[in-house]
Amino acid sequence: MDAQECKRRLLALLEWYKAPESPCPFPFAPDFAHDNGAHIMSSDGWLSLLRVTAHLTDVTLADLVVDDACTAGAIVFEADDPITGLRHRISWLVRFHDGALKSLLTTSAMIPNLSERTRF
Repeated sequence: MDAQECKRRLLALLEWYKAPESPCPFPFAPDFAHDNGAHIMSSDGWLSLLRVTAHLTDVTLADLVVDDACTAGAIVFEADDPITGLRHRISWLVRFHDGALKSLLTTSAMIPNLSERTRF
């Protein structure tokens, strides 16, 4: 996989994340692991969680990078939680193996929303 394909896959993953009831655009590796710092989940566990939780809104891309070997990449985006009204900055470290999604490490932090940022 070249750098452009890796970037395309990361962007496709983000687009799919906005509507996870649709099929994932590429396969999960048999030993896929999603790690959010509190739990490590298989693909089935992560998909189940995504499909029952409220979908984030106003998702905007902040940054995207890929490694030189094109086997991993990082994507940073911001989104609103419709339940709490809080804005989050979410970072994913994504690894691919043989074209399949191998692992995803998620970190998240609350950030001020735009109206709070402009008050200062």
